[in-house]
Amino acid sequence: MQESEQKIIGDILANLSAELQLRILPNLEDDDALHSGSMMQQILSHLSAQFLHGDRICGPTSAAYRDIVGPLDQPVLTNSNLVEGDELSARQEALQNGIEAGELSISAVVVQDAVRADGDMLQRQAEISSSTAGLAIRQLNDCEVVVDTELAAQLLNSALGPGHDVERVQRASGGFSKDTLFFDARYPEGRESRLVVRRDLPYGPGETRVVDEFSLLRGLEKTGFPVAPALALDRTGILGQPSMISACIAGRSGTEDWSGDARASQSITESLAQSLARLHQISPSSVGLSPSGSDPKATVRDYVLEWQDRWRRNRVFPSPTLAAAYEWLLDNIPSEIGRISIVHGDVGFHNTLVENGKLNAILDWEFAHLGDASEDLSYCRPFIEDIGMWDAFMEAYTAAGGIEYREENAHYFRVWRAVRNSTTCATAFRGFVDAHYPALKATAQGLCFYRMFLEEVAVALQSQTTPNNTQSDQPTHAGNPVSND
Repeated sequence: MQESEQKIIGDILANLSAELQLRILPNLEDDDALHSGSMMQQILSHLSAQFLHGDRICGPTSAAYRDIVGPLDQPVLTNSNLVEGDELSARQEALQNGIEAGELSISAVVVQDAVRADGDMLQRQAEISSSTAGLAIRQLNDCEVVVDTELAAQLLNSALGPGHDVERVQRASGGFSKDTLFFDARYPEGRESRLVVRRDLPYGPGETRVVDEFSLLRGLEKTGFPVAPALALDRTGILGQPSMISACIAGRSGTEDWSGDARASQSITESLAQSLARLHQISPSSVGLSPSGSDPKATVRDYVLEWQDRWRRNRVFPSPTLAAAYEWLLDNIPSEIGRISIVHGDVGFHNTLVENGKLNAILDWEFAHLGDASEDLSYCRPFIEDIGMWDAFMEAYTAAGGIEYREENAHYFRVWRAVRNSTTCATAFRGFVDAHYPALKATAQGLCFYRMFLEEVAVALQSQTTPNNTQSDQPTHAGNPVSND
């Protein structure tokens, strides 16, 4: 194992230990689960210290054993020993074998030296494990401020005016692109309301900012588009990073509440289609977005180049597949793109709020940009096909003035969505490796989701480069856990 790989594994283990200690163990109520979690935390702390500082822990003891064992043959261990390391384990085994075979005189000096060597090693291990765990906790706390009711009230009083109070703060699970926090707030006049706060991550996977999202939401709200009203923006980072405050809209994300109801599915699907058609017809300049030119193909190309640069700057793992995919995307921009449209970039039922069969809002605009509206259609198709409503969706979209659905464009953006999602995961993991954001979610994106999306890139790219291939536009893995906030 290379030294750099060993350090990454050690850092991951240290972060897992810190997450257990800070976020999970304090919230476990079952005694058996708490006991198991505590053991896991101790094991991870031990292993992280060994991966990061094994030489410091084991080196002096190995030297001491060399002096004790003397001329005895040193066995070569064929198995990798994660606890102590091969060299030390070999010398320990030599000492043990020498004692059992009677080849060593067990004098008081030998006994004392052996006991002292082991004792010193255990003491170093305990001290270094404690230091490693403490550093991981400090790094996590330093980069991600924990928001309590006092800090939440400070944000509201700064952004909305004095006299606000916050009774409860709840952090949404997930939050792979932004942190989402819910504040149960009381206004100065006594009115109570729930507010939603979106906070930039210390090292976001898309390198997007709430500052840009806030401006777009304000513009869309003025057109009457169904978004959560953006109330205020904090650029200064009272919560540790810039954040924006929005009204909390009634409804739930996902399809569990209504996908079994044919009438509700029809109504919600048609409402989403009509909303997207409307979005794709809004003039970018009316919401503060300015195209760099008038050529739609150049706009798509510029956006792909922007993400290619992001991948090249942030990649941790080499990937010939992604390198080839980016070149394919640049060489195969669809021949017909009717106009430059506002593109949401992450449309699916996971980013909608639905209540009583009514679509109340489309959420999470961090990937919004200017480009080909076909990107949104290609992106949302797997979600809509999953409930069997694609034909109804397209009929409603077309009737509401949406663009023509072209298979060439849809297939292109099938490759694109997998490439984009892979790049967000690679970027998130760069944040972890460079200690900008040593958080569990960054590790999960870099090690788990990245491989899932890379597989999707490979399948999508092969479907486009194999002659007479008739594969469906359906991706291997529908959905985007990276941006499902």
